[in-house]
Parts: sequence; C-alpha cells; structure tokens
Amino acid sequence: MKTISIFVIALAVGLGGCDGSGESQSTPAGKTQKQTGVDLFDGKTLNGWSVPRAGNEGPVEVKDGAIQLGLGEMGTFIKYDGEAPKTNYEISYEACRVDGADFFAALTFPIGKGFCTLVNGGWANTITGLSSIDGLDASMNTTSTEFPYENNKWYEFRVRVTDQYVRCWLDGRPIINHPRKKDEFSVPYNPDSDEDLYYQFDTRMEVEDCKPLGFATWWSHGAIRKIHLRKLTAEERRMDEVEPSEDAVN
Repeated sequence: MKTISIFVIALAVGLGGCDGSGESQSTPAGKTQKQTGVDLFDGKTLNGWSVPRAGNEGPVEVKDGAIQLGLGEMGTFIKYDGEAPKTNYEISYEACRVDGADFFAALTFPIGKGFCTLVNGGWANTITGLSSIDGLDASMNTTSTEFPYENNKWYEFRVRVTDQYVRCWLDGRPIINHPRKKDEFSVPYNPDSDEDLYYQFDTRMEVEDCKPLGFATWWSHGAIRKIHLRKLTAEERRMDEVEPSEDAVN
C-alpha cells in the first residue's frame, strides 16, 4: 500500500475568503468531472440534504453559494438524502474553514459494505487521512499525513472508490492511495476469510449520523460547495487495476 506524503504538495490554496468569491485551483481532471455525473448541491438550498441534530451542533444554512456548517460546541453535520453508490464512483467538492482549528469538511462515504471518512485538519489541524481502517483512525493508520490548512482558503478535495483502491486528492495532487484488499504481508491475512482478506472500513462514532454520505465539522465553521458525484467509466475502472506511481494524477 502507499500513502503519498502531502509534503510534496505546494501550498495550493484558493484566492479570497470563504464568502464565495475565492476559487480553488482547478485541474484538467476537475474539468473532466463536470462532463458527467450530478451536482449534489444546487448552490442555493439544502434540497436533498438533512441535518442530524445532536443538541450541541452549530447552525446549518446556505450562504454565499456554499453550505455553511456553523461552529458548534463539538460537531456539526449534514447528510445527503439520496442514494449513494458503493463502488466505482468519484465525489469532488470544495471546502473552506471559516473559523476554528480542526476538521472543517470531513466527508463520510461508502466503500462496498463499509464506510469511511476523509478527515481534513483533524486533531487540531494536524492530521489528514482516512478514519477508520481495521479499527485504526486517521491518526493511527498508514493514510495519516500532516498538512496545516489555513482559514479562509478554499481547497478542492476528490475521493475515488473502486473495487481495488480508495484514492484521495487535494488540489489535484494525490494524497491517499489505499488498497481495499490485503496482500500476503498484511496482518492479519487469511485468503479464506473475507474479514482478514479485505481491509475493514468504518467511521468513528462521532460521524455515525453522516452515513452513508455526508459532511462534518469539529469545533470549526466550514463552508462546502461544488459537490459533484459521478460514476467511473469502464476505462477508469480498468486503469485502476494498476497501482499508479506516487506522482501520478488521474
């Protein structure tokens, strides 16, 4: 397995603040994504989304063309009400931390029968990674990497799930490339047991209400926009059977 260090990434951040005027850096892949698929957020309303209530969350509203997950005592959450695919799909979005110092747009998404969360800026703005893999959260598993996000900067995230891999990009650069199936060097490894042959993906309990697809903040005010979901093409699925090099960007 490979987790690609984000330190090789230049600090690619958008211009302007989180008021909707800033633009994240675009990539050729980003342009391709918009040719197919569906936008899950219309930029104006929360149609198609629901807000789980825990009693200590911040306000949730649409402002300046983005979903605003306001600063709560701990977490603020939003869940997509439509059908979420389980494999061979890609979801992209742009996010900005308006205030706070922890994760601001953590995406929970399906992986086959399981679920996982891309944590961005967790553990007091120190950790980006997947929670959880075989019971280990992003601070403990091999996807963990350090990247200090800046407030009032837009970032572009992309998550791809196939039968072979879970891959993530930040501003067009690969940051996570994790297989779904273990190899003979993994522990535990039992080719006769699905539980031991495949990595087990699940979320931490704090974001349980975001399943199967949703976003969360933690002690932070986050803004999220341009949420786009698409199915992968047959060619993309075929190419995914080969693990890319560390500097490869699809």
